[in-house]
Amino acid sequence: MINENIELGKELIKPSRVQKFVRFKLAIANKIKKIMKLTNELLLKLSFLSGIIPLIGGWGIFLTWLLGRYLNASDFKKLEGIGFMWMIICFFVATAGLFLLLVYVIINRDNLHREMLIVLVVILINIPSVVIILSWQKSVSRMQFIKIINATGTGDLRCEILENEDILITSKTIYESKSKVLNFYLYHAFATFRPYQGHRDLKLVISNLEKKNEIPFSKLNIGSCKHIVIDENLEIKREAR
Repeated sequence: MINENIELGKELIKPSRVQKFVRFKLAIANKIKKIMKLTNELLLKLSFLSGIIPLIGGWGIFLTWLLGRYLNASDFKKLEGIGFMWMIICFFVATAGLFLLLVYVIINRDNLHREMLIVLVVILINIPSVVIILSWQKSVSRMQFIKIINATGTGDLRCEILENEDILITSKTIYESKSKVLNFYLYHAFATFRPYQGHRDLKLVISNLEKKNEIPFSKLNIGSCKHIVIDENLEIKREAR
C-alpha cells in the first residue's frame, strides 16, 4: 500500500504534456526575445558605423593631403584618387545605414530614444562634410607650395616672392639649417591650367645680412609642389618636386 502511494505521488509530480508544451513555448519566446534584442543592437551599431567610418575616413584622407602640402609641400596625388573613390563608396554605405536605421525605428516605434537621433545626425553630417572638403580642396589645389631649405650656413635667410618686380606675394624668414613652406595662388582665376608664363612675372628674392640674390622662377604648373635648397651663394643648389 505504501509503495503504491509512492508511485502515485511520483506520477503526480511528473509534468504533464501541457506543462511541457508551455515550458517549450516560453523557452522559444525567450530565445526569440534575445535574438530580437541582439538584432536591434546590431541594426543600431551598423547604422552608427555607416556614418562614423565615412566621416572619420574622409576627413583623415583630406587632412593628410592638406597638411602634407602646408607643412612639407608634399603633393600626395594618390590621395586625391583615394578620396574620390572613398566618397563614392561611402555614399552607398551611408545610404545603407539610413535604411538600417529606418528598419530599427520601425521595429522600435513604440520605444523611441535619443540614440536614434544621434545616429541619424552622425550619418547626415557626412553631407555638409563632403561639401566643405570639396570646396576646401578646390581652393587649396589652386595654390603653389614651395619648401625652401636654408643650407647657406650663414644664419637667417629672408625669402620673398615678388610679382612684376615690386608686388610682394608672400615672404618668410628661414633660420639656419631649417626650412619653411611658402604658399600662394598661381592664378587670380581658376580658368586655365596653363603655366603662369605670360600671365605673371614671378621671382624669388633671397637675402641675408651679407648679400641678396634674385632668382626668376622656372615654369610653374598650377597646384604643384616644389622643394628648393639654397646654398651659401644664395643660389638654388637642388630643386625637386
